[in-house]
Amino acid sequence: MSRNALMNVVVAMVIVGVAGAASANNLRNGTRFNGTRFNSSEMNGTRFNGTRFNSAVLNGTRFNSPMLNGTRFNNVALSGTLLTGSLIASPDSTCRSVSKGHDENVQGVPLPASCSACATMVCGLDSYCCTNWWDGYCVAEANDWCQMDSRDLIGAEMTVDVVNANDSQTTSTVKIRFDNVEQSPLQGDVYLHTVSYFSAGHYEYRCNFFGGCYLAWVPDQWLPICPFSDQDGRYNKAVAVKGAWESREGYQTFVAPNGQAYSGGGLIPGTQGSSFTFACTDGTISKCVERSGYKPWYGASYDTLHQTCVRAMRADYCGDGHSFTRPGTEINIYDYMCIEQDTAGWYGDASWDKSGAICFSFTPRYSTDSAGAAAIDYAKNRGGRCAISSISIDQYCVPGNGLGSYETVMNSPRQVLMRTESRCLNGTSCY
Repeated sequence: MSRNALMNVVVAMVIVGVAGAASANNLRNGTRFNGTRFNSSEMNGTRFNGTRFNSAVLNGTRFNSPMLNGTRFNNVALSGTLLTGSLIASPDSTCRSVSKGHDENVQGVPLPASCSACATMVCGLDSYCCTNWWDGYCVAEANDWCQMDSRDLIGAEMTVDVVNANDSQTTSTVKIRFDNVEQSPLQGDVYLHTVSYFSAGHYEYRCNFFGGCYLAWVPDQWLPICPFSDQDGRYNKAVAVKGAWESREGYQTFVAPNGQAYSGGGLIPGTQGSSFTFACTDGTISKCVERSGYKPWYGASYDTLHQTCVRAMRADYCGDGHSFTRPGTEINIYDYMCIEQDTAGWYGDASWDKSGAICFSFTPRYSTDSAGAAAIDYAKNRGGRCAISSISIDQYCVPGNGLGSYETVMNSPRQVLMRTESRCLNGTSCY
């Protein structure tokens, strides 16, 4: 208790509860929408994340001391889906520079309110700390008031470094604003962020209906990081997920900052400890968290299933980011941990691990139309494990092999972590 009687204490604690496991009672008659954004398309029929990768996208936002209103955060991380950080011992602090100075979480001489944002906060509520002595009460107050999470940042502006979409290596500085943070109605321990980014005034080349083109001045403005609504009509909502994701697609190998090789359309290795992504709710990264319950912070198995889900929802059969589905397609998705369970009993589509499809159960999604034909042709003619004689992917799944079992693919066993089913088979309409 403070010396100033019962001083109101602002507690910025991260609340992480464990919601019940998701079932397949999801959307439209117990099935989940595949694809991601309705009535439009991107990346061959689906939206990978829902955020525009070729603009000021918050994919791979660095944990490295983002700046909040001129003050750099310290110990920035994600706890569940809440961004957490501390103003104690900020890189911008000058508290150690004063005579016999010290950090805000250490007892000692009184600190000037101007030496840091944390000192300003503590001194504004408890002047004793700045006029008499920075005692144990002051330390306790700093540890309370100077710890923040996303919910404390509503209305705040922050400067962050984000991974550039064209190479997933270099970064750009982006100014963002937290407009709102709310609990997801679908998962109690998932939080949705409404975030805008600042677009500086610039000239834009425009053409009118009559063929005339001109330069138009676009003034400074704040734009949504998620410019499309999801299937529930929610606009500009995003889930914060650890790591940076590769938006590029096609059969090629990329190299992560840690030197590890990886393919397109997936999590970039080695980035989960240094960065996070605001995944828009109309995209598969968010859907696999909020709607399917694959929450990476629950542990390694959940993390692997989340990465597997992103590929499975997008029909990324070859595991290179190349999608073969259309927005609004219904699929039934279930996994070996029973987080999602088989409640539909539709036609088999494929078996999956986080690298992509292991095998086709019968025929792939859209096998009866041009998209399916393109998928099979692409799989047969691509290099690597997607080019095996005249059949697509590597093989057809062995009948009776259940979830958690192993399929031998190119002389290498791969564990079946997830399966998808579709209503598409032998001419049956997908809609």
